[in-house]
Amino acid sequence: MLTVFLLTINSLRFGLPAVTLFGTAPTVITFWFLIRSVTYALFPPHIYRRCDDHLYSMYQRLILFFFQNWVNVKIYLHGDYAEIFRKKENVLYISNHQSSVDWIVSNMLAIHQGSLGHIRYVLKSDLKWIPLYGFYFQQHGCIYVRRNDKEDLDRVQKGMKQVEYNGLPVWLVIFPEGTRYNPVNNQYAIERSRLFAHDRGLSPFDHVLYPRSGATVAAIKALKHKLDAVYDITVMYNQTYDIDQKLRLAAPSMSEYLQGQTNELHVDIRRIEMNEIPSETDEQISNWLYQRFHLKDKLLKRFYDFQQYKKCETVVFNSDINDKPIEIELPLRETIYSCIFLTLTTLPFVLSERGRSFYWKIWLFGTPLGFLSMHLFPCSNFHPMMCSPNNGGSGGEEDDKCVPRAAVYKMIKDCTPQIRVSGEAKELFVQCCNEFIHTLALQANAVCEQQAKKLIHPDHIVTALNNLGFNSYKAKCLNAMETAQEEMAQKRKKLHGKPTSIYTQEELRRQQEILFEQAREELQQLEEDDWARTQELSKEVLRKKMEASRTDDDNYDD
Repeated sequence: MLTVFLLTINSLRFGLPAVTLFGTAPTVITFWFLIRSVTYALFPPHIYRRCDDHLYSMYQRLILFFFQNWVNVKIYLHGDYAEIFRKKENVLYISNHQSSVDWIVSNMLAIHQGSLGHIRYVLKSDLKWIPLYGFYFQQHGCIYVRRNDKEDLDRVQKGMKQVEYNGLPVWLVIFPEGTRYNPVNNQYAIERSRLFAHDRGLSPFDHVLYPRSGATVAAIKALKHKLDAVYDITVMYNQTYDIDQKLRLAAPSMSEYLQGQTNELHVDIRRIEMNEIPSETDEQISNWLYQRFHLKDKLLKRFYDFQQYKKCETVVFNSDINDKPIEIELPLRETIYSCIFLTLTTLPFVLSERGRSFYWKIWLFGTPLGFLSMHLFPCSNFHPMMCSPNNGGSGGEEDDKCVPRAAVYKMIKDCTPQIRVSGEAKELFVQCCNEFIHTLALQANAVCEQQAKKLIHPDHIVTALNNLGFNSYKAKCLNAMETAQEEMAQKRKKLHGKPTSIYTQEELRRQQEILFEQAREELQQLEEDDWARTQELSKEVLRKKMEASRTDDDNYDD
């Protein structure tokens, strides 16, 4: 009985926040649509952006209610926290990335500065397919980028220009690692990071990934005159290191965090003035970013090496003797009003039959309509007059980098002839195919480099499949490779003029002579027929002349 009770309580600790956060999403989208409609018709764009910032702040306060007031997690701040809480600033926020909770950490800091509504993220493009949220983040001014896509820099630069054009206070949040440091589920990314650093003669990291500098470089170059500082954040989760086995563990997910599987969260904050960052060339910014992550790696190492931290009320592991960590708490008044307001405004949707119908229509049709609007109005502020090529968005070039949709749709139809598949599901299939090909290509490239080759061969792809855990597809891939090789061999034969007919050269020559003989006979017959018709016509003309002459003689006698 006690076990059932504890399981129920543990489930509620995660279930109630999840139901509340997802349940109020259609309400937030409804408010956003009303704000967008009214301000678009009556007010300039900057009024809409201010209203949208307030709406975004309200929903994020609801999230913080659960992630700070709901759970019993001690949050310690280290470093320059006093400076960032002193006044509002336009900042570039860079952080290491271990968990989905890292997103919430930026909220925890921004609310104490009064800048919660100004947060904009640089997100990987896969997240735009999250129902409702993906669309709203894009409208709020977040920038979607493709991971491992070197040609995506143009989209990032356009997004930065859009941020500059909006002109509002901004917290631009970037996770330069590009993916989470997870030693359990993402070991491949860790190995790639170490190999990348080794190839460049740099020291590999133990607790962070090698940073991807594209978005950071674009942000600093485009906004260095608009931003006040860079906030360099290092997030450290307690209970993510096995001291006995000296083994790094995975950071907690959102659900694990809400269930109380983390009792302490440490955040080191370093505020860096923009004029202190070398930004004359892209290489200087990339080197600066590498040095910052080198310091993060050292800080995490000291954090995990500090054996006595559990015995201390406040952890002092930083080498800075002036570091005086504090435990921050979020007053309930900062979040409770948003929680009550969004809950009460959601109840009419749930309690009435018409409201429930409208509520589910938002869930069902909100996402497809959002995708449509993202293509019709690709700018972050949803204002058609601002959707010029210089103001952001993606064009037709993105489709050229995708798997042909028609081929994917045909395969889906062949596999599910009796089941209808929605357009959203088909698009998700296309995105999954693209992501799989990207991952497979990267792994094949790694295999090629390990073998000191300069050209990726089919064997490298098969080895990459094995490394990724797709051993069951090896036989089918080998058969497909053999079939492709046979087809290529036949094409080469045709290109080199080798015989592909079932007849010999002698038979072909004999058939050609027969055809020529038939053509000559037909031509001769046509000539004889023409001559006969000509003779008949001549005789007919002569006969008519003789009859006419005879008639004239008869008239003359009269």
